[in-house]
Amino acid sequence: MPGSLTVSVGVPGGAVELPLTLPTDGLAAWAEETARDRLGPEGEPRTVADLANALREATLDARRRGPVTALSFCPHPELGETARIEVSLIAPDAERPELTVKALADFLATPTERSMHPATVDYGDLPIGPAVRVRHQYVGERPATRYAGDDEGVDAAVEPDDGDPGEGVIVQTVAYAALPPGSRKAVLLFASWQALALDERLSELVDRLATTLRLEPADG
Repeated sequence: MPGSLTVSVGVPGGAVELPLTLPTDGLAAWAEETARDRLGPEGEPRTVADLANALREATLDARRRGPVTALSFCPHPELGETARIEVSLIAPDAERPELTVKALADFLATPTERSMHPATVDYGDLPIGPAVRVRHQYVGERPATRYAGDDEGVDAAVEPDDGDPGEGVIVQTVAYAALPPGSRKAVLLFASWQALALDERLSELVDRLATTLRLEPADG
C-alpha cells in the first residue's frame, strides 16, 4: 500500500466540513458565509454571528490536533454545534513502534485526572479493518452551550448537567481506532459532545459513521 494515504468518512446531514487548510485570514469570511447559508435569509443577525463564531472556533480547535477531516455537527444550526467529529491517521512512533488494536485501546482508554469513569472498551471489526470502540466521559473546560437533537429530530434545547459550572462541563467521547489490512497506520474516528441528553442518538450516529470509513491512496 502506498505511503501517502487519505481517509474518508460519510458526512451526516446537518454537518459542516471544517476548512482545515484554509488560510486563517480567510476563516472569518468563510464562517460568516457558511452560517448565513445554513440559517437562510430569515436568520437573525445575532444568530448568524453566533454560529459563525462557533464554526470559526471549531476550525481553530480542530487544527490543533491535525486531523484529516473535521466536521461540526449542527443539525439545528440556530443552536450551534451539537457534536464534533474528527478523523485522523495515527503513525507508529517511539512509544508505539508497531500499532496493534490492543495498543490503540490502551492508549484511548488511559484515564486522566479529568476522567469521570473508567472508559468502556469494545473490540470488533469494521469494513476498514479490525477495530476498537472506546467510550470515555470527562470534565472539560469548554463553556456550556445550547444543543439540539440529531437529524432524526430531537427538538429540545438542553444544557449539560455539569454540576458546578465553575468546574467545567461534562464531555462524552466515542472513539473508533481501526487497523486497515496492509497499512502501518491506524485510522481514528473521534467524536465529542456535551449534549448528554442526546448521548444515545449521538453514539448511534458515530457507530454508523464508523462503518463508512475508507482508506485510499492519496491523489498524486
